[in-house]
Amino acid sequence: MVIDAIILAGGKGSRFNNKNKGLLVINNKPFATALYNEFKNNVRKIFINSNSNHQEYKTIGIETIRDDKQGYMGPLEGIKTIMRLTDADYLFVIPVDSPKLDQKILQSLKK
Repeated sequence: MVIDAIILAGGKGSRFNNKNKGLLVINNKPFATALYNEFKNNVRKIFINSNSNHQEYKTIGIETIRDDKQGYMGPLEGIKTIMRLTDADYLFVIPVDSPKLDQKILQSLKK
């Protein structure tokens, strides 16, 4: 069973004073880094889906993919874009504004 993951980080951040949620810090790490570190050993590959801040995400070392369509089309557009790029059996979707999400949830889904 091959599983890839997508960290959805493409929103406007309106609930976060228009800040990029993936770059907000928890425990001295950006949200995106915390999530990447939590899940990297449980999936084949992790993508970040974002329409902005590609340079910042590049420094984290995660491949960042823009939506196929321009603008803020919502999370389903990001999922659709990554599904086109992966041949994994499953795609685990991670919202970037959930930095305390634990890999145990993925382990339970694998069962």
